[in-house]
Amino acid sequence: MNSIEDFDDSWIDPKHKKELLITIKQIYSTAYPWADNILSKCLVMEHYRNVVKNMNKEDYLKECEEQDNISVMIEQMF
Repeated sequence: MNSIEDFDDSWIDPKHKKELLITIKQIYSTAYPWADNILSKCLVMEHYRNVVKNMNKEDYLKECEEQDNISVMIEQMF
């Protein structure tokens, strides 16, 4: 297991963090309905850390910026 101290997800939009955690929790709730809350939380958090660790930070931030620009452009059109 990776050290929590060296884990940084501060660059991820809070809305995206929440969506990712909800999705991962649903996966584990379906796959392991017998798991207690502590085991489920450990599985979800480890999965979450692995996903974030394997994300390309620059690509993610660029995509977020592009989405913001598209949203602004659409709002300005109407």
